[in-house]
Amino acid sequence: MGGAAGRRRRPGVGSAVVSALTERLLPHVPRYLVRRRLAPGGLGTWGVRETGTLLHADFQGFTRLTERLAAFGADGALALGDILNRYFRMLLDEIALERGANLVAFGGDGFTLVSFDPDGPAQLVAAGLEMQEALALFPVVETPAGEFELALRVGVHRGPFFHGVVEVAESAQYLLGGRTLESVVRLEERAQPGTVAISREIARALGESVRVEEAGEGLRVAGFDARPPRRPPGARTVAAGPERLTRAVAPLISKGVRERLLETPEAPRLAPEYRPATALFVALRGLPLDGDPLRVAPVLEKVLTGMKTLMDTLGPPVRKWDVAEEGLKMIFLYGLTGDPQHAFHAAATAYLLREALCSEDGRFSLAFGLASGMVWTGEVGGAGRREYTALGDALNLAARLAQQARPWEILCGEDLAEALSEVGEVAFRAPMRLKGKATPVRCGALVGLPLAEGTS
Repeated sequence: MGGAAGRRRRPGVGSAVVSALTERLLPHVPRYLVRRRLAPGGLGTWGVRETGTLLHADFQGFTRLTERLAAFGADGALALGDILNRYFRMLLDEIALERGANLVAFGGDGFTLVSFDPDGPAQLVAAGLEMQEALALFPVVETPAGEFELALRVGVHRGPFFHGVVEVAESAQYLLGGRTLESVVRLEERAQPGTVAISREIARALGESVRVEEAGEGLRVAGFDARPPRRPPGARTVAAGPERLTRAVAPLISKGVRERLLETPEAPRLAPEYRPATALFVALRGLPLDGDPLRVAPVLEKVLTGMKTLMDTLGPPVRKWDVAEEGLKMIFLYGLTGDPQHAFHAAATAYLLREALCSEDGRFSLAFGLASGMVWTGEVGGAGRREYTALGDALNLAARLAQQARPWEILCGEDLAEALSEVGEVAFRAPMRLKGKATPVRCGALVGLPLAEGTS
């Protein structure tokens, strides 16, 4: 990708704690990505199209549980962290990793797995079924706020997709996108809780070994007797010295999270907590993700360079990537590292990014969703793979607003829009129906933010 692939930069991690941090950093990045970055020429920006099998899953019930446990303060945060990690250890360490799957990303209480192996369809369908069988043994979870029912929806699809790394200064972001990603998201969202939905491509790959039933756009797995054997977990280790591993891994972890890991490298996990925060969702649309990857990486590098410049000015948020029904979706969480002006900084990032990029030649567009509220934060996952993430209604609302926003529009939740109207120009919209909301939601479009112009 031009000269970007040859640029190599060391992350800002002190050598005195490199060895200790390696164990803390490594689980935050997919192992296959670590291996790519350890290979000659693996650092820097790159992008390719490859064929793989994807499993996308999402829990039902955790958002309500998150809100109810918030009333219990620190005890509620600890309880939610324990529940999340108990379930993720069971699903990831005991099932997914032994099925040869790589966890690409957590999206709140959901997750995405990928396999590039020829037997990926069989392995991931088996993994999905085994996850549902394991959860069926624990349909109700007991908490300080009472008993809650949890369920999982699973979708599995196979096809070509774009994936790559965009590296800017000491920050790198791994991204996946394309029609295959969009299809697996739709399969999961249309699946019934407790079931595994598969595409017709997966059904053809498995042939008569799988029994299916028609279920909307996809198929529901009714039986899969010829499940392949699991793989020994030892095959998933990474052999490299701690300094090389740190160079490969550290840039892929948000600066704010990295700094917290530096403060307590001996801690097994960052402590869970509830705290006020603002979620900024950025939908990147119109990228040629199913075409020539050489055309995608430079555009992403331009967008992320703009984001990086703003973040250096407005404070380092926690950044994440998530799968989307259209294009790519970036998530920026302000306030998780103690920023008292998180709402303004998130709004200013969206506003200034739009002002900087909306004059582009139409190769892509951005749409923004913003919402503030109390969120739960902590490290979730198993021993082999985990991420620092957040859950709460503010994230769900911001995601839905970005989904509904027109190109270059910044939609804000009602409370945030009211606050921003005191320092900028907000055009309030008629209440709109959003997925997951029982009643129409009032929001506002951020039109002007004069105070932000002095921060760029």
